[in-house]
Amino acid sequence: MIVTILWEDQRGGVIKGFGPQTLLEACLRDRGEIQVDKLSGVPRKGIGNLLRDLRINIGKLTNSGPVIAVIDRDRIREQLPDNPAACMQGLKEKIHLQAPGNYEVVFLVENIESLVADCCMALGEVPPPRKLNPIERDQILSKAAWAPPERRLVLLSRSPSFARLVAKVAEKLGYH
Repeated sequence: MIVTILWEDQRGGVIKGFGPQTLLEACLRDRGEIQVDKLSGVPRKGIGNLLRDLRINIGKLTNSGPVIAVIDRDRIREQLPDNPAACMQGLKEKIHLQAPGNYEVVFLVENIESLVADCCMALGEVPPPRKLNPIERDQILSKAAWAPPERRLVLLSRSPSFARLVAKVAEKLGYH
């Protein structure tokens, strides 16, 4: 069984050292003997590509195991028709209408930049004053992934939405 995580991102395709996935795997290892080789992190360039992938490929993706779509919450409403309710459940329902299938949606409360800021704070650093390019962003997320586990605990307390993702993936892998 493979748990596939589709990430809404600025870039797509196979990316070596994809920071959000690296950080997720480190947080999962902190929980114990979780086999991160049972994970597949797939960045998709923008929400449109992520939704298209869910519409077209969900059957093939779920043949390998559970699928989790990680979506930035800050601008999702403008990407969906009929201006859905701002509550997470309403947004999830609208996403499932756009792309029916057996998968779960986890929202990052704002976006990946808010996760970068939380990583900086957990590492005792000042968050960047500007939006970083993907390579700079991945460097900070990877730095948090390689930091002592206590720093990631601080991160998870600062970022409940990322903590929810870690817990959801651990559950899908059979760990509680």
